[in-house]
Amino acid sequence: AGLRVGIAELTNPSVASTRRITSTKHLVLLCDGMITEGTADPVQIAATARSANMRISTIAFSAQADVDLMNRIAAAGGGTSYIALDETQLTNVFRQIAATLPAVLTE
Repeated sequence: AGLRVGIAELTNPSVASTRRITSTKHLVLLCDGMITEGTADPVQIAATARSANMRISTIAFSAQADVDLMNRIAAAGGGTSYIALDETQLTNVFRQIAATLPAVLTE
């Protein structure tokens, strides 16, 4: 459900940033990779999002995470898959992700 909700937010026409058709939206899915709701294939959802100019990266935060699923979601979404098992690793992962985002300079 989290992946679908995130994509819905990135495509919500009432949010100004979603109306910029030339922008690439980057969704970061932070979860244990366990499917607990619904029957939709998250890899297919990610592939569909990618075709709509969205990028999806994943962060697995549990030692029991389905890392293979998280890797496949990120690959289908054109993003990168990470594992962060503690606060320090999570901070480092978010720094790595932030470094890949485009910077907009204004005067």
